[in-house]
Order: sequence, then structure tokens, then C-alpha cells
Amino acid sequence: MTPSAPAFTLEVVADGNTILGERLTRSLRTELNAIDGVEVEFADSTTTAAAGAKGGVAADLALWVFLGTRAAAPVVIEGIRAWSERQRNRKVLLGRGDKTVEVHGNLDAAQERIIEKFFEGGDS
Repeated sequence: MTPSAPAFTLEVVADGNTILGERLTRSLRTELNAIDGVEVEFADSTTTAAAGAKGGVAADLALWVFLGTRAAAPVVIEGIRAWSERQRNRKVLLGRGDKTVEVHGNLDAAQERIIEKFFEGGDS
């Protein structure tokens, strides 16, 4: 059962390559949906499309992540890191409200603290 609001959004950074971005986004969605207590769906284009955007492809480039419990968040981050490490330079943006944080395969201690604060609702 999907909660009424996503915990956060995900966007795979593909440097303007729409086809690659869509392929990577679908791959990440499949991987994260395999995690117990996590549900990932394609975001609604009416809430994620940039102002002035045309077409429906942009809707497939963002995902909503629903967590069964708050404790699932670190497991999701570890899943994103493992997925990112499979190919160099994969990056994922997490968003919640006006906050955004980048996750990739090689996080240092400072970046891990920023991600922890993101999930705690603190400033990053």
C-alpha cells in the first residue's frame, strides 16, 4: 500500500541525455523496488516537469520513493550507492521540498552527514 505522500523524489543525472536518463531511471526503480518496505513509482508529470517543459518524457525521469518506515532510508541510500558504483559517474539527486542532495557511489564522511541531515529534516 502506497502512503499518500512520497518520502522524497529521485532524479538520475544524465547530463541532458534523455534516453540514457530514462534507461538508468528505470534500472534504479527496478533495483529499489526489490527492497522490503520501499515502493518506488514514476513521478506525476504535473508535479515534476520544469516550467515550460514540453512532452511526456520528463515525467519518466523522476521517481517518488515511499518508505514503509523511516528506518528504510539508509537501506535505500545503500541501494543507490551500490547501483551507482556499477558504472562510474552515476549520480542521483534526492529531493524533498526545497532541499536537494546528491548521492553517488563514493561518498565521504561529510557527504554522509549531509544525507543523514536530509532524512532528519535538518539543514544541509
